Amino acid sequence: MLTKRLVDAATLRQTEYQLFDGEIPGLALRVHPNASKVYALFYRNSTGRKRTLTLGRHGAITPGCPGVKIGEAAERSEGNLP
Repeated sequence: MLTKRLVDAATLRQTEYQLFDGEIPGLALRVHPNASKVYALFYRNSTGRKRTLTLGRHGAITPGCPGVKIGEAAERSEGNLP
Protein backbone atom coordinates (compact mmCIF):
# COMPACT_ATOMS: atom_id res chain seq x y z
CA MET A 1 0.00 0.00 0.00
CA LEU A 2 1.32 3.43 -0.92
CA THR A 3 1.32 5.55 2.22
CA LYS A 4 2.41 9.15 2.76
CA ARG A 5 5.35 7.94 4.82
CA LEU A 6 6.50 5.55 2.06
CA VAL A 7 6.09 8.20 -0.65
CA ASP A 8 7.95 10.86 1.32
CA ALA A 9 10.77 8.38 2.06
CA ALA A 10 11.23 7.45 -1.63
CA THR A 11 14.83 8.31 -2.43
CA LEU A 12 16.18 9.70 -5.68
CA ARG A 13 18.13 7.47 -8.04
CA GLN A 14 19.93 8.07 -11.30
CA THR A 15 17.09 6.47 -13.24
CA GLU A 16 13.30 6.54 -12.92
CA TYR A 17 11.69 3.78 -10.86
CA GLN A 18 8.21 2.80 -9.69
CA LEU A 19 6.76 1.89 -6.30
CA PHE A 20 3.64 -0.25 -6.79
CA ASP A 21 0.59 -0.28 -4.55
CA GLY A 22 -0.35 -3.65 -3.06
CA GLU A 23 -4.11 -3.03 -3.01
CA ILE A 24 -4.91 -1.48 -6.40
CA PRO A 25 -3.43 -3.48 -9.28
CA GLY A 26 -1.35 -1.33 -11.62
CA LEU A 27 -1.25 1.75 -9.36
CA ALA A 28 2.28 3.06 -8.94
CA LEU A 29 4.28 6.06 -7.86
CA ARG A 30 6.87 6.98 -10.49
CA VAL A 31 9.95 8.61 -8.94
CA HIS A 32 11.97 10.63 -11.44
CA PRO A 33 15.65 11.63 -11.09
CA ASN A 34 14.65 15.33 -11.05
CA ALA A 35 12.83 14.72 -7.71
CA SER A 36 9.29 14.73 -9.16
CA LYS A 37 6.89 12.04 -7.97
CA VAL A 38 3.89 11.17 -10.15
CA TYR A 39 1.04 8.69 -9.61
CA ALA A 40 0.28 6.46 -12.60
CA LEU A 41 -1.94 3.52 -13.46
CA PHE A 42 -0.51 0.77 -15.66
CA TYR A 43 -3.11 -1.37 -17.45
CA ARG A 44 -3.90 -3.25 -20.64
CA ASN A 45 -6.60 -2.05 -23.02
CA SER A 46 -9.19 -4.28 -24.71
CA THR A 47 -6.70 -5.30 -27.43
CA GLY A 48 -4.03 -6.24 -24.87
CA ARG A 49 -1.70 -3.26 -25.40
CA LYS A 50 0.04 -1.86 -22.34
CA ARG A 51 -1.09 1.65 -21.44
CA THR A 52 -0.25 4.20 -18.74
CA LEU A 53 -2.72 6.68 -17.30
CA THR A 54 -1.00 9.52 -15.41
CA LEU A 55 -3.12 10.53 -12.43
CA GLY A 56 -1.16 13.52 -11.11
CA ARG A 57 1.84 14.77 -9.16
CA HIS A 58 2.41 13.95 -5.53
CA GLY A 59 1.39 16.98 -3.50
CA ALA A 60 -1.49 17.85 -5.81
CA ILE A 61 -2.99 14.50 -4.82
CA THR A 62 -2.22 12.41 -1.75
CA PRO A 63 -1.69 8.64 -1.42
CA GLY A 64 -5.42 8.16 -0.62
CA CYS A 65 -6.64 10.07 -3.69
CA PRO A 66 -5.37 7.90 -6.60
CA GLY A 67 -8.05 5.27 -5.95
CA VAL A 68 -10.74 7.95 -6.26
CA LYS A 69 -9.19 9.27 -9.48
CA ILE A 70 -9.12 5.75 -10.96
CA GLY A 71 -12.83 5.36 -10.19
CA GLU A 72 -13.61 8.71 -11.80
CA ALA A 73 -11.64 7.78 -14.93
CA ALA A 74 -13.47 4.46 -15.18
CA GLU A 75 -16.86 6.16 -14.85
CA ARG A 76 -16.02 8.73 -17.54
CA SER A 77 -15.04 5.98 -19.95
CA GLU A 78 -18.03 3.81 -18.92
CA GLY A 79 -15.81 1.18 -17.34
CA ASN A 80 -13.27 1.08 -20.17
CA LEU A 81 -10.08 2.95 -19.46
CA PRO A 82 -8.69 4.83 -22.45
